[in-house]
Amino acid sequence: MVTSKTKKDKNAKPAKKVKKEKKSVKKTENAQVNAVESQVQNVKSRKELVKTEQNKSDNSLAKSSEPLSQKINKRCQHIIDALKLWFKGIKIEFGKIIWPTREQLIGYTIVVLVTLGIVSLYLFILSQGFEGLFKAIGIA
Repeated sequence: MVTSKTKKDKNAKPAKKVKKEKKSVKKTENAQVNAVESQVQNVKSRKELVKTEQNKSDNSLAKSSEPLSQKINKRCQHIIDALKLWFKGIKIEFGKIIWPTREQLIGYTIVVLVTLGIVSLYLFILSQGFEGLFKAIGIA
């Protein structure tokens, strides 16, 4: 029996291309693994930093010779200062807002009311239609 030469599969990729693709896939996988590992390391270091800060604050409170009332006053003052800063930030942000003029506001209000009327009319007609349909069928 005579065997013919086998035709190359058109979809088959040359071995070099396959190797390159495998290498690039491994590189991206390694990069992703490295990124995840660095994120995990960052989280661990943040946790350690928080723990050391807590220990410092606990130690400073325990070692402090200040009376309790002074400690409470300092903390309250800190909270008050933070609130003042927060409200100053709000005031600055409100200054950046471009408020609509009276004419724009009236125009926007008219658009909203007209849209509300159209949607209400549409739903009313739809409701009446279904009510008539159900009465004709004998359901309601």
